[in-house]
Amino acid sequence: MHPQLTGHPGLGDRVFTRTDPDLLAAADLLFTALPAGESAQLAARLPAQLKIVDLGADFRLADPRAWTRYYPTPYAGQWTYGLPELPGARDAIKASTTVAAPGCYATASILALAPLLAARLADPADIVIVAASGISGAGRAPRPELLGSEVMGSMSAYQAGGTHRHTPEIEQASSSERSGYLSPAP
Repeated sequence: MHPQLTGHPGLGDRVFTRTDPDLLAAADLLFTALPAGESAQLAARLPAQLKIVDLGADFRLADPRAWTRYYPTPYAGQWTYGLPELPGARDAIKASTTVAAPGCYATASILALAPLLAARLADPADIVIVAASGISGAGRAPRPELLGSEVMGSMSAYQAGGTHRHTPEIEQASSSERSGYLSPAP
């Protein structure tokens, strides 16, 4: 993925191998950061007692239909949602062996909205999120619209109008059914 790091002195003693569930099973804690669908496949091949934090999207959503709408892989289920800043979440994370780390845009959006929703100063149905990131926010695929020469000094819309993959995650955390999740801590 990063050929410029080949031969880097700081990485000279590191050994990189393919993902092997048998090797990973001996870990005390495993962080996975794989494309959509791949963390679920790996987790299915690991011991149930292994503590795992998935940095990918595979286990963030409770609604299988929302998953299917935004991702091209089978729904894998939901793990404990790992946003400890929200009331009640810290204890759930401590008690869980499997945690789904929230997405980048979802984290920024949920944390910004949580106090407004808890104080009933915003209506979840009336929220519009406008965010910007560099080209790394759109993944690593070599596409012409992501080339530095194409994007320097300009902006373009990316997955606008409720089509962004983090939309169901943000909606899930700010929905009326989860209002207790966003209510102020006692």
